[in-house]
Amino acid sequence: MNTMIRKVEWDYTGQYLAMAGADSLIVEYYDKGSKGWKELLRKAINTANAKWGANAETLVAINTEGSLFVLGAAA
Repeated sequence: MNTMIRKVEWDYTGQYLAMAGADSLIVEYYDKGSKGWKELLRKAINTANAKWGANAETLVAINTEGSLFVLGAAA
C-alpha cells in the first residue's frame, strides 16, 4: 500500500522511524543484523503529524480532525 507521507520523525537513537501518512501511521526500525528495515506498526489513522516522547517510550500523533493519539509500550 502506498501512502502520502506528511511527516517523518526519527527517535533519539536514529534507529526507529515514525511516518505520519494520509491513510496510516507507520513505525519502522533498522535491524542491524539483517541490515534492513522492518515494520513494527501500521495504524489506519489519517495522521497529520507525529512526535516521539521522552526516550522514545511513546509516540504522540494527531490526525487531520485534531484527535490526539498516544501510543506506547504497556507497563
